[in-house]
Amino acid sequence: MAPAGTLMTTNWRTKLITEIDREGKVVKQFTSPELNHPALIAVNNRSDVIVADNEAKCLFVFDNTGRYPSGLIMACVIDDDRELGAQWLDCLYSF
Repeated sequence: MAPAGTLMTTNWRTKLITEIDREGKVVKQFTSPELNHPALIAVNNRSDVIVADNEAKCLFVFDNTGRYPSGLIMACVIDDDRELGAQWLDCLYSF
């Protein structure tokens, strides 16, 4: 849940990040050409949207308007012996 009380979702096929309000209406959608396989999403207390990309093996940070500011990528080391979701959660918690 985003700080505004909305829900953020990601669709790995369309590469769209979607914000939905409590009534289920789309507030906004955005994407970026850098996204390859967006799988997990988190929103911090500044309303930045953090997207874990399985194929790119990194986190992308978008501002609350969906813009992708230059230089806001966080690379993560992936431990192949662990479940993928747990690996990304470790990265998100360390962010």
